[in-house]
Amino acid sequence: MSRSFGGVNEDMNLGDIADWDFGLNPFTIMCWAKTNGATDEGKGIMMKDTFAGNNNGIFFYLASFPPSKFAYWNGAVVTSLHTVALNGEWNHCAIVRENTGATGTKSYFNGVLTVEFQENRNLGNTLETVFAGVSPPSLANFFIGFMAHISGWKTALSQGEVQQCMHHPVSVQKQSLIGYYPLWNGDQSVDYSDKGYTATLNG
Repeated sequence: MSRSFGGVNEDMNLGDIADWDFGLNPFTIMCWAKTNGATDEGKGIMMKDTFAGNNNGIFFYLASFPPSKFAYWNGAVVTSLHTVALNGEWNHCAIVRENTGATGTKSYFNGVLTVEFQENRNLGNTLETVFAGVSPPSLANFFIGFMAHISGWKTALSQGEVQQCMHHPVSVQKQSLIGYYPLWNGDQSVDYSDKGYTATLNG
């Protein structure tokens, strides 16, 4: 129950969704992912940014430091979130912004707090599309591996809620859930949140 991303023109387009323009407000994004050994820099996981400097949006990707790590770009600094094994191992990563302070954004790797960093940008970008599996389309840095349970909230989840979401995302803070794509077998474009933002699958 996951979607395969082959690294060549395969991505998931959620659309230009205003709910994912977080402004200066709290948010949570998360997914399950596993890689297949590709170590190229910049393989996109979830984003709403063109990396052009004037487009403020989430930018969560796989970086080859080395070793390869989940990483987040805040418009000025790359934050290493956690080393990932490139051997087909599933890992869960959540990024939670509680506030715009120096340690106001937290990364949880398999439910464990690993990094606190700053994301103080106004993520009010209304021009860019939410993508999964590419970083960004103009750079053609396509993720290689599998992803599942892609989800986002317009609130900061607690560590306990993040851990609960590892298994039952749709049951947590449902009123703030802005997208949940389990990527089940069958129609993988379906959003199981109350928002109903159908995605477009490419490749």
